[in-house]
Amino acid sequence: MANRVTVDLDGSPESTAAARWAAHEAELRGASLDLVRAEEWLENPPLPAATTEDRRRWAEAVLRDTAEDVRRVHPSLKVDTRRVSGLPSLALTHAAEDSDMLVLGSRALGSVAGFGPVTHAVMHHAVSPVAVIAHE
Repeated sequence: MANRVTVDLDGSPESTAAARWAAHEAELRGASLDLVRAEEWLENPPLPAATTEDRRRWAEAVLRDTAEDVRRVHPSLKVDTRRVSGLPSLALTHAAEDSDMLVLGSRALGSVAGFGPVTHAVMHHAVSPVAVIAHE
C-alpha cells in the first residue's frame, strides 16, 4: 500500500462530503489524499454535450476547489489531484489499486442496497477497502 486515501470527485455535494471525510481519515492515518475525477466521454454522445475543453476546465475546477477546501481544514495534509479516463467503475478501481482505501460519495439513488451502479461495481472490483459516505 502507498499510505494514501483515494477519493472520487464528480462535483456533487456527496463527493464533497466524501472528500472531507477522506481528508480527515487520511490525516488520522498519516496518509496522503488523492482526489480523482473519473471521466468517460463518448465521442458521439446521444445528446449535445459540452466541448472537450469545457469538460476539462470543469473537471480541473472541481479538483482544484475541493483540494483548496480540504487544505483549509487540513493544512499539513499532502493532497494530489488527477483526472483518469475510462468506464468510471474500472477507472476508479485502477486509480486506487495501491491505496489504503477508496472513498465514494453516495447519493442513495440506486436500487442495490442504496448504492448506484458505479458504487456497486467499484465495491465488487476494488482490491482495497471502499468507504461509501452519505451526504448529510
